Amino acid sequence: MTDEPEHTRLIDMSDADARKALLKSESYFDFDLPIYFGFDRMLSKIDAKLSGVALQDVCVGKVGEQEKVNHTIFHSKDGKYAWRPQELINPVLYVSMVHQLTEPDAWKLVQAKFAEYSGDQRIECVSLPLISNSEKKTDKATTILSWWQEVEQRSLSLSLEYEYVIHTDVTDCYGSIYTHSIPWALHGKSLSKKKPNDQTLLGNQLDRTIRWSRNNQTNGIPQGSALTNLIAEMVLGYSDMLLAEAIKEKGIEDFFVLRYRDDYRIFSNNPADAEAITKLLAEVLRDLGMKLNPSKTSISSEVIKSSIKQDKMHWIGKEKRKRNLVKHLLLIHELSSEHPNSGSVAIALSKFQRRISKVKETKEPILPMVGVLTDIAIHNPRVYPSFSAILSKLVALSEPNEREWILELVLNKFRRVPYSGHVHIWMQRFSLPMGVQPDFLEPLCKALENPDFELWNSTWLNPEMRNLLRARQYIEQEELGKLSTVIPPEEVQMFENGYY
Repeated sequence: MTDEPEHTRLIDMSDADARKALLKSESYFDFDLPIYFGFDRMLSKIDAKLSGVALQDVCVGKVGEQEKVNHTIFHSKDGKYAWRPQELINPVLYVSMVHQLTEPDAWKLVQAKFAEYSGDQRIECVSLPLISNSEKKTDKATTILSWWQEVEQRSLSLSLEYEYVIHTDVTDCYGSIYTHSIPWALHGKSLSKKKPNDQTLLGNQLDRTIRWSRNNQTNGIPQGSALTNLIAEMVLGYSDMLLAEAIKEKGIEDFFVLRYRDDYRIFSNNPADAEAITKLLAEVLRDLGMKLNPSKTSISSEVIKSSIKQDKMHWIGKEKRKRNLVKHLLLIHELSSEHPNSGSVAIALSKFQRRISKVKETKEPILPMVGVLTDIAIHNPRVYPSFSAILSKLVALSEPNEREWILELVLNKFRRVPYSGHVHIWMQRFSLPMGVQPDFLEPLCKALENPDFELWNSTWLNPEMRNLLRARQYIEQEELGKLSTVIPPEEVQMFENGYY
């Protein structure tokens, strides 16, 4: 008897199992939120209401003409002006798309197309959504481990076969995907152009529903769910197939392309061939509305060195220099200055959190640590959950009469940072049990204050369906009642000791 694999590719599941997987809370929104946000119950109720019912039958208005149908959390990339939108798709539209995609005949088509996309084994996609088979590991943790195993370690192995590698990625991938390219990927460009309004075609159904969720825009798809990750992979898989045809026409034989979502590694023994493939890729993507990022495109003859992210190379061994708490944070600050918003910064802060979580009291001054920690977070937005967890501990270690003052100091810093709603969500997580309630600007924070709060514009839905989208449907009251004032490591960390 063989052991069950640690994970299953979503695309390898049956239509029924795929539907079940996509209707999980963590599939609906894969961004980090506090534990009292849970969308399973709401999605299950909508799934039941939409079973055998056309979306139009629950509408009282034209959804495509509405603004703010989805809720967007703008996530800063650098603490300045670069940002990435993470969208909580309107749950009714999300469930409707899951139904469209996982109808038995539709799912068979999708599985057949993904097999077609991977026809040339020299172009390999290693980023198809994964579903964990372990109760101890989330789908997100499984995906991160897969990145390390399938991309970085695979790249190290490929150094035995190839002398050169080009790294490149797509600029604003999700925001650039042309929605009409979804039917092209599933049905071919020619047929799709002949039948743009044929709603028997799965690609047209998905195209229309995505556009409806975004005020009929054709540029871009939502980012933040397993569903739209799979749809992005359809378009990118289609581009893999077109690239393989273009390379064949060019007569290039000795190469290997490793793709993780919109991140490409092009291996070759001839730098001219690698450059030619990159040019062909740029042309293929251009026809689909996307373009390569010139600032992230580089060629190297040092395959091993370029296969490991620079932040990891920088940090290896240096963390042993840490001494007291302030110096430990300053060392992480140095890393974050050299490699902002990198995975190594996130892992370093996670380890610091585990260290400080064991501290009962300290003679070290709290405010300098809060200052260094806040500066790290402002310039490294991916660490907001860990930052908030550490801040909750530092505030708990401070004098009771200083706690509200410290929180206001930190919040005032973030109020000057564009797109910092995510940190407001996480600071609310520990200020609530502390009995401190600053003015949080992120709309999602209002869901804890008002059970009837409507996050999504749902005026186009009938009253029964609209009621399923109120805050009481996705705020877990039982979890709210168990909140501690200090956020424990297990609430914000997927791995106990990092993953590399």
